[in-house]
Amino acid sequence: MNNKEQEISLIEKLLDQDNLDSITLKDEEGNAYEFEQVAVIPNDGRLFCILHPITKIEGIADDEAVVFECTDDDKLSVVEDKDLALKIFDKYYELIEENIKRRKK
Repeated sequence: MNNKEQEISLIEKLLDQDNLDSITLKDEEGNAYEFEQVAVIPNDGRLFCILHPITKIEGIADDEAVVFECTDDDKLSVVEDKDLALKIFDKYYELIEENIKRRKK
């Protein structure tokens, strides 16, 4: 295995701004789902990411994304608390607005 093929952790992959590769996650039954990264959002000392499913997932529309929390054991867990998920999406939209304002200056 050469250096390019070396395994990197999921969190490292998410935090690498140059990495445009999709993320593959497995559910409890071992079914694999492919996602594209939308954003990584730090919040209250915790790290969250917003992922858009590439693989069709029942109950998730084509234009929707899912909020995950990054855990200490290099795993992602779905944020099921709707208020927290909305808070993370709000932070994402704030970051987009800030970025737009900076570009206009």
